Amino acid sequence: MSRVLASLSLLAALSACPVDPVVTDIDEARALTATAKSKFPRVVDLHQKIVARSCAPNTGVCHNTNNYPELATPASFLASINAWCNLASPDPAQGFDLCERAGDVLVSGSFQSEVAHTERQPDGGWQLTLRDPAPRTDDVAPVRFKSALNELVFQPLPEWGVTIAMVEGSTQISLSIAIEEPFFAEPYIDEALTALVQGDQNGNGVFGAADVDDGVSEARVGATVIAPQSLLRSYLWGRITGTVPGSRMPLANQALSDDEYLALACFIEGLPANGSLPATDAAIDYDACAFAKEPILFAIKD
Repeated sequence: MSRVLASLSLLAALSACPVDPVVTDIDEARALTATAKSKFPRVVDLHQKIVARSCAPNTGVCHNTNNYPELATPASFLASINAWCNLASPDPAQGFDLCERAGDVLVSGSFQSEVAHTERQPDGGWQLTLRDPAPRTDDVAPVRFKSALNELVFQPLPEWGVTIAMVEGSTQISLSIAIEEPFFAEPYIDEALTALVQGDQNGNGVFGAADVDDGVSEARVGATVIAPQSLLRSYLWGRITGTVPGSRMPLANQALSDDEYLALACFIEGLPANGSLPATDAAIDYDACAFAKEPILFAIKD
């Protein structure tokens, strides 16, 4: 069992796991902050002594040239700020709702709907789940896909024989490829459909970009690997504290200590809101860190 310094309201919003609160005094919180400030004064110290130790110790394993996100160097660690999360999840069903982006949109005649989920079928066709139920079959026209920003993403050529089958009132549609010589077209179509942004990637019926209140702003900007000034929206924080779906990190190395949790939290809190990246030798601002000033400890159960 490892203890994590955190505020009651934040952890209650984050946690998918039971927690045991242990109240301590201000002096203990100050002592913990002083330890973190001494051991991890700069971004480079945090990376070398916490991130590299726990997530990227050996080339070819973990988050060192093997798993997304890449965390092996200070530069790659900083590149994870505002980077999309759940991009390389081995099991999309385990994805975190706040990581979901606004999905691409299927357009067929006057009908259009956000793509919730895509799945390639054994026969080479595709099954797509949409946010909205399909219209009457005779309303269906040739299909194309656009982004949430109304930019064209994919439009099959007529000679490729891409057809869709809809059932009125259903959110499930089938897409098939009828071209006689699919040597080029079929792999291209597969790649284009695989790349579609899915609004409900984990298939639980929640569209993370629109349906989930992130508790931070009306914009509901969702989560990223590291979200400046927000532990709630920082997927990395959720994985190391066991408060988002998936195995608690780090998998193969020792869990973070209290001062290490505090250092990472204050680093995230102190990031510029405009998304600009700090220098690797930039100081971590512990003095202005609200997380460090909260005299409540939580024991998060493993």
